Amino acid sequence: MTGRPDLTLILKRDAAKAVAAGKPWVFKGDIEWSSACDIAEPGTLVMLADPKMTPMAVGYLNPRSNLAVRVLSTNPKTLIDDRWFEDKFARALKKREKLFDSPFYRLVHAEGDGLPGLVIDRYGDILVAQVTTAGMEWLTPVWLPVIDRLLSPATIVMDLSASARLSEGLELEKAMIGKPVEGEIDVPENGVIYRADVVEGQKTGWYFDQRANRCTVMERSAGKTMLDLYAHTGAFGLAAAKAGAREVTIVDRSAPAIDKAREAAERNGLGHLCTFEVAEAYDWLDEAAAKGRTFEIVSADPPPFIKNRAMKAAGMAGYEKLAVKLGPVIAKGGILAFAACSHHASPGALKKAITGGLAKAGRKATLVHEAGADKDHPVHPQLPETRYLTFLMFELD
Repeated sequence: MTGRPDLTLILKRDAAKAVAAGKPWVFKGDIEWSSACDIAEPGTLVMLADPKMTPMAVGYLNPRSNLAVRVLSTNPKTLIDDRWFEDKFARALKKREKLFDSPFYRLVHAEGDGLPGLVIDRYGDILVAQVTTAGMEWLTPVWLPVIDRLLSPATIVMDLSASARLSEGLELEKAMIGKPVEGEIDVPENGVIYRADVVEGQKTGWYFDQRANRCTVMERSAGKTMLDLYAHTGAFGLAAAKAGAREVTIVDRSAPAIDKAREAAERNGLGHLCTFEVAEAYDWLDEAAAKGRTFEIVSADPPPFIKNRAMKAAGMAGYEKLAVKLGPVIAKGGILAFAACSHHASPGALKKAITGGLAKAGRKATLVHEAGADKDHPVHPQLPETRYLTFLMFELD
């Protein structure tokens, strides 16, 4: 692997302007397509040139995908080799070491760190690498030894199971390099020791993106009653209990997730503050409202309601419906902490849906805090898709 482009692609005028401005994605329709593109191997390094044939960027091509090219560098002389990856990883590591006292964070956030198709989460001496594009998979023999040399991890879990790989023509699998990881591992956060399954768990095992948002909930939890809905393993609820909430109810549809939440609560000495219920969120809310149950803080972190643009209208209606059901269980003067993990649900649209739903429930809401993913999930300035998480906190009358 030389690190030099094997093919030059000519961009159409508007696409060339976008790439020059820093946009890292190029679609098939942006390229003067040729038979050479059709026969290129997925992951092939390419030079991007403007309509005058002037080289302007280096990226990798997947002719099987409508999102055909991901830009790696806007310097056309760049060699995509081990030195290039070493510089990228070192920069990412330096940023995280300034932000966090312990080595538990997202080390690489794809385009946000200039490494499209690659996510690496760090759990002490364990790394979980998620590869979602043919280009980054093709480059694995280059970048994997670099990250191993830089951090000397005991284990690297290669998570090759994300559904995004299917659109790239890639197989789904998982592999492990180094010392085998058995069972769950400890993840310290905000004074709580959580447990994460980095091999069989969701995504890369833990949701580092909500770290700061859980801390925000903690700041308002002392002495309060709290409901953690769509709790998964109870991260928000246990954080609230650690911060002094007097009573926490943790609800999720998954019995195994609730079992893990209960185990974590006992391990942290918080079990006496928490109750755990396995239920569908809407059914649980209906029953709670019928009984007149209310909570001073309610956290709702549902799975994505909008997975693609075609689902946007239905998804926003779903967020409004959920807010209608949440309204009756929030105490007067209480707090609703609501998270949505889809870039199709813009902050403005989400605010409108939530406040509209609460109004239908007879509640007036004031926005008191707004955030996104934590600082180890940098947003690419030319790619709004990397701002996928919206966290809103409302105070209700």
